[in-house]
Amino acid sequence: MNHLLRRLLWAALICLAPAEPEAQPYLQRQVAQAHPVCLKKSDAYQLAVADVAGTSDKLWSEFVQKGKCAMMPATYLFTLDTYMADELSRVVEYAAHGRRVWGLMTKLPSNVWQVRYDPEWENIVMSHLQESRRPNPPQKESAPCKNDPLRMRRNSNERISKS
Repeated sequence: MNHLLRRLLWAALICLAPAEPEAQPYLQRQVAQAHPVCLKKSDAYQLAVADVAGTSDKLWSEFVQKGKCAMMPATYLFTLDTYMADELSRVVEYAAHGRRVWGLMTKLPSNVWQVRYDPEWENIVMSHLQESRRPNPPQKESAPCKNDPLRMRRNSNERISKS
């Protein structure tokens, strides 16, 4: 019985898990356009270094001849690194034909928002959190209001017990 339940659970999980990027709705909106991609991440980083030096076209041609890189339809997944060549560029990871490939990109796709890490904001947030963790200083007990219902009840009980 336990074995049967285990198999049913695995079957249910397999049906729910997306097998390829096409099964993920946020990736379906992206049209896979042709991008310069490499099969190895190290080749993409070599292209980035050559891009900074201004020799990326020569290296690209060499990689294409060796079969290390090619232009192929790929879907942007995420940015690995940024660098400055003629303009701000990125070493990115793509999904192409069910594989992970790497390449260079200058402009992000229109449906991707750029989020920048700012250490200054992190310091502000952390100092705020540290201040909020401190216990509040003890406050002076203020005199109760004349119309405080608890005070009135306490006084009425005192009057009853005195009589």
